[in-house]
Amino acid sequence: MRAGGTAGLRVTAVVNGFEVSWDHAKKIHHYDVITPGWEVASDWVLSRTKAVEILARLQETIRPDLFPVSGAFDGKKNFFSTMRLSFDSEEFNVPFDNHPKNKKFILVRMTHVREINDGLLRPLLQGNGKALTDGNDVIMAVNLFFQKAPRMRSPMFNNNSVFFPKNKKLFPHLSIELWPGLFQSVRPTYNRLFVNVDVSTGVIIPDMEFEQFVLRFFKAPNRQFLHTLREEQLESLRAYVGDLKLSINLPAHQGKRSLKIRAFILRVGAHRFTKDGESIRIVDYFKHTHNYQFDVNTLGVRLGSKAIFPISVCKIPQQLFKHNSEPEIVSAALLFGPLDPRSRFEAISASWENLDYTKSPLLLGSGITVNRNAMTVNGRILKPPQIQFNEPRFTDLQRPGVWNLTRNRLHIPCKIGPWMVLVLAPEPQQHDVHTFITGLIRTMRERGISVQHNPEVINRNGNSQFLSIMQNSQASFILVILPANAEPLYRAVKRMGNIEKGVITQCVKWVSARGQDDNRANQYHNNLILKINAKLGGVNFIPHNSAMANLAREGAMAIGADVSHPGVGSGMPSIAAMVSSFDNRMSQYATSMRVQETRTEIIDDIGGMVEHALQTYFEKQGKRLPTRIIYLRDGVSEGEFSTVRQKELAKMGEKIDSIYKEVQQASPIIHFIVVSKRHHIRFMPRDQDSRDPQGNNNLKAGFVVDQDITHPVYPDFYLQSQPGLKGTSRPTRYVIIHNGAKDGRGALGPDQLQEMIYGLCHCYSRSTRAVKVPAPVYYADLVCRKARIHYDSEVGHFDVRAFAEGNRPHLDFFKEHFNQVHQSLQKSMYFV
Repeated sequence: MRAGGTAGLRVTAVVNGFEVSWDHAKKIHHYDVITPGWEVASDWVLSRTKAVEILARLQETIRPDLFPVSGAFDGKKNFFSTMRLSFDSEEFNVPFDNHPKNKKFILVRMTHVREINDGLLRPLLQGNGKALTDGNDVIMAVNLFFQKAPRMRSPMFNNNSVFFPKNKKLFPHLSIELWPGLFQSVRPTYNRLFVNVDVSTGVIIPDMEFEQFVLRFFKAPNRQFLHTLREEQLESLRAYVGDLKLSINLPAHQGKRSLKIRAFILRVGAHRFTKDGESIRIVDYFKHTHNYQFDVNTLGVRLGSKAIFPISVCKIPQQLFKHNSEPEIVSAALLFGPLDPRSRFEAISASWENLDYTKSPLLLGSGITVNRNAMTVNGRILKPPQIQFNEPRFTDLQRPGVWNLTRNRLHIPCKIGPWMVLVLAPEPQQHDVHTFITGLIRTMRERGISVQHNPEVINRNGNSQFLSIMQNSQASFILVILPANAEPLYRAVKRMGNIEKGVITQCVKWVSARGQDDNRANQYHNNLILKINAKLGGVNFIPHNSAMANLAREGAMAIGADVSHPGVGSGMPSIAAMVSSFDNRMSQYATSMRVQETRTEIIDDIGGMVEHALQTYFEKQGKRLPTRIIYLRDGVSEGEFSTVRQKELAKMGEKIDSIYKEVQQASPIIHFIVVSKRHHIRFMPRDQDSRDPQGNNNLKAGFVVDQDITHPVYPDFYLQSQPGLKGTSRPTRYVIIHNGAKDGRGALGPDQLQEMIYGLCHCYSRSTRAVKVPAPVYYADLVCRKARIHYDSEVGHFDVRAFAEGNRPHLDFFKEHFNQVHQSLQKSMYFV
């Protein structure tokens, strides 16, 4: 077992992990399943859902005599059974689906591979990295066994969660229902397994007419509204529905399987296709073939590869809604879930029987049992860093993770030269705008910002000429007042400022409270100033602890990197983003972005992006390079750890060695750390020393765990850096992929690593609270979110019109039409 850290107040906490025991004498039988089909295109892939359905049909309907106990299948090629089947290798012809007219069969070949038991797992649990492959295979089998029984209780499930209709809540105006559910995942730690069980929420679309769903999305009064949709409206609808499945409400289509939405078609009735050598309109085809009449201007939808229908005949069968990140849905889901840690753990306990741990034939047959009592872990509360504003002294926090900007001057306040206020919202009166600007300038000066001129105020109320006004302006900073719902305007402003003109912009969403001169307005001014000062080259505050002080003395650079992927069903490329610090306090960052193949997680041009980061540091720090690089990588799953080490770390190392050799400087010490937010580990305090009453009774900020539930091979720890706010605080998992120089120099110990990470969580310039991930990771995410505005009009609405039709352009097309940030802003924090 690795040694953990020792710094901080020692405490214990309850974790939503439950110890798993396995009878040494029991075995699981592993079968390889190959499912070749009929003659299909070379890129045809059998979906996991369909593959699981076919294997279930084989076991339950076609040859139940050969499968006395149903096994578990991963949907790819691995089948596991608690008993040795009567054959070593066998082939079966299984109907592709249950439709009576179906004449398609798929060949399923099953071959016994090996017997597995906890003996294959033991080397992994003892920390043997060479046992990762075998150990992970065993854990996969056990996870499949855990998941099968709950899925028999409900048809609504995803990879690790099952959702149940009892106690569901309806939201008709959003066309959704929220179902309570349970997540479970078996995980290894030192010398034992545990199952991580957590509450989850399923966003379900009930059976409904698709046209009604679309009308609710647009908040439209009637179907005539859909006859006049603009391309940008269609784009927002396409992004929202993702790969929703629809069925067709026509007699000829009864009983047919539902198909995914691939595209929308305006005025579908006028759309033509060739039938029997003749061109025919869709509206005429439906009249003659289906005896169905509809308005030629009706909105249409393409389902699957080529089927086209008016949305008036489409229905949504009940299904999980995968695209559930709309603010209203997120807000509803947060309120639907448990309100604090204790409620969360009580909800897990109350739903325990839905997991069927004591009744599952697969768990019983393999001798696997689960302790119902949640595990206790040892942790520590780290001492929070101090915060330095403009004064030489350091300020203690109000409480862990929280400090106050009021009555303090910014650490390095910016200077604002000629600036402009552009009013594009129809709501504000001239007096209200004047009150807002006067209050903002007063607060800027209180925070130490030098405002040399009153702004030029131009009112254009959404007029398209505002772009030419921005283009021709001599202002060094433009503040833009927008109406409440103005995403197209926002994108246009940011594209002009960030890409075409190269001027810092700050958007303000106008509400009536902005025109008041009161405490609420003053708080908004202070929050706005945090963004403006950082964008214009200032530094708001810096955290101070021993780790951050040491890094500043050495000359360290922090890098945050992330890859954002397109929405469900989209064919747009992925975007890799990197931010890199260029000051000695790791508070100011430059950016770079790259377009790469869709859904590729590994950063292709890692070498070029790191080169840009080092060049910027070199220019800003007097012709010297950093002696230490902290590379914080977001978005990498556990299955990709070895790949990211082999590809990203190796390419990055080659480029770094080349650059340092060129300037005759010793190679730097590198710390490659994966930052993982997407997990379900949650903690509950056990005593008053660790509980934060002002933080919704979560653990205090700074709670760290580096034993009891950590991975036996990958060095990792969990840190809850943020103070509690709502619900149960999510800790962030940090996995140390590489620590130190090639020759072993400079490796940081657990306390140093944890203190460094905790310090970086206090560097986020937009907030006077510690955040849940280090600031550079947050910044890389912000850069990714703004990537769409970098495509020019040639890409425009391509996502709607072409990708679903199989006409996706080559990656070079997207690279050619992706505009980088204006050169004058590349070394600024324009993105905050």
